[in-house]
Amino acid sequence: MSTHTAPRPYRKSEPDSGAFAKMAAVLLGLLVGVVGFFALLMWLDARDDDGAAAAPAAAQPAVHDHNTALPLDSFAGVVPSNAKELAAAHKPYDAAMPPIPATDVVKVHMTLKDMAVQIAPGVRYNTWAFDGHGAPGPVVHVRHGQTVEMTLTNGGKI
Repeated sequence: MSTHTAPRPYRKSEPDSGAFAKMAAVLLGLLVGVVGFFALLMWLDARDDDGAAAAPAAAQPAVHDHNTALPLDSFAGVVPSNAKELAAAHKPYDAAMPPIPATDVVKVHMTLKDMAVQIAPGVRYNTWAFDGHGAPGPVVHVRHGQTVEMTLTNGGKI
């Protein structure tokens, strides 16, 4: 007598669910190693082996030549010998606030002009200025709730 075995039913193989966990563990391990390496480098950089030698020098008062601006590579460079005369000749900006208009609508007209502004003794800067003022420009003083109608006239070259 012959025996016949029935064919096995097709079974779809399931992916190994542990493969994802293994790959994530490997990547996380690499990440921890890289972060640890950078933390070690930062720790070595922060140790500052020269700090002990620099401490006594820092305790001594610093001696500065007050005829030069610090840092030396600043825009002003060297303080001129006539700095006091320049300061005395400087016209201060009037800091008084203009009166607040009593109307609900405040009309402001400004003219934009090209001008060179002195930002430090001997240092000039080409800029746009409003109504011929340098920096800061004119003050517009209004109260909360007032409407401002601004008219700007281009008096510049552009």
